[in-house]
Amino acid sequence: MTWVRRIIKLAPIKSIAVERVKFDMQKLENPEIEGIEYQQGTLQGYTLREALLEHWGRKCAYCDAVNVPLEIEHIRPKSKGGSDRFNNLTLSCHQCNQTKNNQSIEEFLKHDSVRLENIRKHQKKSLRNAAAVNSTRNKLFESLTRFDIPVYSGSGAQTKMMRFKSNLPKAHFIDAGCVNALQKVTLKTLQPLRVKCSGHGNRQFVTTDKHGFPRKGYAPKHVRKDWKAGDIIKVQRKDGSFVLGRVKKAAKALAFITFGGKETSFSPKNTKPIHRSDGYRYSFTTIDPVNVNVN
Repeated sequence: MTWVRRIIKLAPIKSIAVERVKFDMQKLENPEIEGIEYQQGTLQGYTLREALLEHWGRKCAYCDAVNVPLEIEHIRPKSKGGSDRFNNLTLSCHQCNQTKNNQSIEEFLKHDSVRLENIRKHQKKSLRNAAAVNSTRNKLFESLTRFDIPVYSGSGAQTKMMRFKSNLPKAHFIDAGCVNALQKVTLKTLQPLRVKCSGHGNRQFVTTDKHGFPRKGYAPKHVRKDWKAGDIIKVQRKDGSFVLGRVKKAAKALAFITFGGKETSFSPKNTKPIHRSDGYRYSFTTIDPVNVNVN
């Protein structure tokens, strides 16, 4: 929504196309699932406890205790964002459950790397990101209609079909151009601008001691008011040419990273600001031009 507002201010946008993707959760967990098992679900005919007993070998996952009462235990504690999904549950004896309490699995088994790796192998892949997309896709579409601009939606299958028809490689920005396309798509560039949300870093103005109190007499060294990390600048070389890049460290001598990836230090002289840091990371990316239809 933030970027739609920004782009509308800069360009004459006539319509918005959204790919309303819905992930198949069962296929993500088990790509081979089909038929009756797909229709009924993986827990068909089981209670949750019975399914966990079979999946974890009817023993404590932390000490291998058998023939003792086993309790359902969250691998990632609910107090730290864990869910009640099957992939986040295991079985443990009462003693291990109480000892682990709300520790993370990495902290609790930090001295038993073999058991930790074994639990990770048995643990199913988290589908948190897919669930987030499934639950927000319709809300995003409804929110975009507030801009009083026509909003169209397409499916992932339609996007893929149009990309194949246009003889284009797989890339996020290419898929975006193929969403809801009615005719063959032609690329205008092979070097799109990539924007990634990076945040503003540490906003703390005062350094504190181990007790959380401000450190007396502390003053940061080489405070600069003209540059800060994340600024995009243009630097003039000795031969008179210019190079674009991003400020990494704003100290006495600025650390500068070109968009080509090479880091160097330079004097603030002969520099010009192009874009001030705004919480996003900007870079250029390229794709293989082989078999790409470019106008």
